[in-house]
Amino acid sequence: MTGLSEHVTAHPAIGWMRGVALGVAATISLALTLDPYLLNHVPTARMHEGASLLMFGVSGAFIFGLGFTPANRLARAALHPAAIFAAIGAGVWLLAFE
Repeated sequence: MTGLSEHVTAHPAIGWMRGVALGVAATISLALTLDPYLLNHVPTARMHEGASLLMFGVSGAFIFGLGFTPANRLARAALHPAAIFAAIGAGVWLLAFE
């Protein structure tokens, strides 16, 4: 039997990574929900490129942070913490620095 508790105890670093992912996702979501004018200075084309990557990363961070592990290999690769944080970083970079 493979349960969530066995998965967490097998990898002790997963616990704090899930907490960080959930905190990052909640912070970005809350900031963009409460003050959407934060992105007022971003050109429209850049907004669509950066925001889609950022929102993919945020949704993946919520999924990982809440403890869901997909059974499909492709979904597992797309929702891996490295891919999630890379998408968030790329989205923030496109929105803020270009």
